[in-house]
Amino acid sequence: MMDGDSELIMQTERMDDNKAAAVYKHRLLVDNDYAKQELEKAQTEWETVNSTRSDTNVNSWPGNTEIITIDDVISHFKSADMSIYMANIVPVIERSKLASLFRLIWGPPVLDSSLDDERKLVFAIASCPFHNEEIVHLRVLQSIYKLLTNNQNDCPRYGSHWEQIGFQGNDPSTDLRGVGFLGLLHLLYIVMNPQTLSLARDILQLSRDEKQNFPFAVMGINLTRIVLQALREERLNKECNRKKNVILVVNEFYVGIFLHLYNIWSKNNVTIESSGFILKDVESTVKKRPKVLLRNLEDYINTKNKLETNSSKLNPAQTTQETRIFSDIESELRFVDDEIT
Repeated sequence: MMDGDSELIMQTERMDDNKAAAVYKHRLLVDNDYAKQELEKAQTEWETVNSTRSDTNVNSWPGNTEIITIDDVISHFKSADMSIYMANIVPVIERSKLASLFRLIWGPPVLDSSLDDERKLVFAIASCPFHNEEIVHLRVLQSIYKLLTNNQNDCPRYGSHWEQIGFQGNDPSTDLRGVGFLGLLHLLYIVMNPQTLSLARDILQLSRDEKQNFPFAVMGINLTRIVLQALREERLNKECNRKKNVILVVNEFYVGIFLHLYNIWSKNNVTIESSGFILKDVESTVKKRPKVLLRNLEDYINTKNKLETNSSKLNPAQTTQETRIFSDIESELRFVDDEIT
């Protein structure tokens, strides 16, 4: 008969034998070559993940990214799951019963029901923050910088170079509060069209003036806020219905406001100290006469096109004369601005 200690030792030895047998059996069931292949595959996938993270999260960007178009960006958002942002949007201001009655009688027309989803998308984009993980977001930033500065190479995600185009610090995404990604979409729109690109560069040049300087990109973001409020107040419904397009009207309205602001700023020698008052006045003005504002922009672009077409056919003396004519037309456009002020 065994004592308790001896029995415990034997039980432990049997457990160890069973454990060893189980381990041995497990090893027999494993294909070592297959396991090695799977390990190498996993390591490769992890390295790919790390590489992707490096491209999107660290302060670098590879080489020469292709300029992204507005259509590509809009398609991205139309195909993306925007439900989380749609849930919190307010596409139309809430009105009292009396205000609703006045709006029904004297207010703007109701937006065509076929355009309702597009209006919601605009507000959803304005609720969407910048994501470093989204390649489309990064390409938009790169495109804005390249087109404004006429730079062919990619720039770092973070750095003081963003201040050169009017962001407030090293990270443009921190300036988008209140307008979300729509602020960048609008900046992209104004630099994508060759005619409005020249306008954007003129405004950027004015923003760097020793006395009249202002942060270009941040000013544009403030104008996006005005656009959103005008859309929410249904001030753009008539133009949206006429063109059967909300996004196009919203983008053109944005550029029209920038043109209007540029004319006021340059003509009246405005400085940053009075920007708050000027922006408030601009907002009041453009909300009242969106059609005039858009016509102003259309005339500006048509005149630019005409000048560029004629300049290629004229000698230097005639080109100078055409430039004077364009300056006169610009004065007329500013007069239209004065009319709607």
